[in-house]
Amino acid sequence: MPAPMAAAMFVSDVAIHGWDLARATGQSYRCDPDVAESTYRFVVDMAEQGRQMGIYAAPVPVADGAPAFERALARSGRDPDGSHRYPTDRHRAVGRGDQGPRNCD
Repeated sequence: MPAPMAAAMFVSDVAIHGWDLARATGQSYRCDPDVAESTYRFVVDMAEQGRQMGIYAAPVPVADGAPAFERALARSGRDPDGSHRYPTDRHRAVGRGDQGPRNCD
């Protein structure tokens, strides 16, 4: 894997899972604008492969003009504002390689 791709993957992973952790613990999360833009570009480039691997769920709709990090979250299958209803059998899928998605509540 080329170093720039590995770096983008690492930064995106930390940013998205940082948001996951903040949300799960009832805290706010602010993402640096440059990190948000990099995360969005990475998720756009890798979303389909991520869904095939069970790492990302189906994209969630977001408002037109949403900030880059909200668009990245939505592309990864996360709901930035909590308004999306998830199907009961795939609530916030989290990847498990070839084992398929699992539910995390």
